[in-house]
Amino acid sequence: MTALLKSSLAFALAGVLSNAAHGFDRKTNTFHFTIQHDSTLLPKGYTAALERAHQKLMKEYRAFGAEMQAIKIDFYLYSSRDRYLASRYNPPPWSQGFAPYAGDIKGRLEFYTYEGVPMDIVTHELSHLFLALFFLNENKRPPPRWLDEGHRRRGTR
Repeated sequence: MTALLKSSLAFALAGVLSNAAHGFDRKTNTFHFTIQHDSTLLPKGYTAALERAHQKLMKEYRAFGAEMQAIKIDFYLYSSRDRYLASRYNPPPWSQGFAPYAGDIKGRLEFYTYEGVPMDIVTHELSHLFLALFFLNENKRPPPRWLDEGHRRRGTR
């Protein structure tokens, strides 16, 4: 077995084990999302609604640069609120979705939520991720909190 093949297999196995450790044993790909989920099937129409949300956000953020259009997001969808709240990030009880990032967002973009959260809330939460992406790429720091929440009150509603 070649070194390249061995390293490729190790990388793939690490990804599978990481997802399995967090309870995600199913994956569905769309053009802009890799959806990891712990349900047998995604809710009916979920992938189409998620892509529509992405399209809506890209209309708002087109001035931030064309490269945002090509970004693929790792989207984690828990089957229940309880499973979501018990996840590795321990989100607060009022949370319905979040995108963790710490200083650098150029690598892997992640978003976490659970089934039953309305798509307008998912869209709102994803908008924070796109704004953070722009600020971190341009300014090397996240957007000020007042701007992050303030611009969302104006949009996606």
